[in-house]
Amino acid sequence: MSRYAEQGSDKFLSLALRHPVCELALLRTIEQGWGELVQAHERAEGQSARTLSAVAQTLRPMFSRNNLTSLPCHNVPRRIFRTTPREPIINKTGFLLDPLSPLGRYVTQRFQPSSKVLSYGVRHAAYTGQHDMAAELILLGGEPFSSGGLALEIAMRRGDLKMVQILVEKPIRAHHLGDINQEIKALLKFATREILDYFIKERGVKLSLGSILAL
Repeated sequence: MSRYAEQGSDKFLSLALRHPVCELALLRTIEQGWGELVQAHERAEGQSARTLSAVAQTLRPMFSRNNLTSLPCHNVPRRIFRTTPREPIINKTGFLLDPLSPLGRYVTQRFQPSSKVLSYGVRHAAYTGQHDMAAELILLGGEPFSSGGLALEIAMRRGDLKMVQILVEKPIRAHHLGDINQEIKALLKFATREILDYFIKERGVKLSLGSILAL
């Protein structure tokens, strides 16, 4: 932590969260240490370093430069959403409790991941077949058609119809299907027969004879 503390409070969490060791427990420990410094500063009792935790002592030089009441994270790293598929956690009523990892949920609530980072998470979810995660990240602001529709291409290559439906049907609430038809048509060469039938029969995508023969 002392290494990143030298970068200043504006960059500290953004850098620390890039490392796999910085999971939710460590993030909370860091924030608790910062909270100790805030309380000591507010009391203005000249609290000595000996009464602070080891984490707070490490953060103290950085805190003394600006006295921020909380540590910011202006650039949430993509690693937060680079998760492996998990067994779904189902409650007694049969509903999935949370499609995101504990760290991912905490960070999305505590900070503001950029659309670019959320969109990366959507693509990763498509690659790993995490349907609920993809849907959640789209609701949070991820763009399913970013990077030239890469998430959709991945889902088509995997033959993952459910993922294709999530990527296509979520944005339709804000955009008419006609607005993304051209992108979809360009990617249909990667589609399985089941996915192709879905677009033609259920989504009303119209293809020219030349396009059909090229598939």
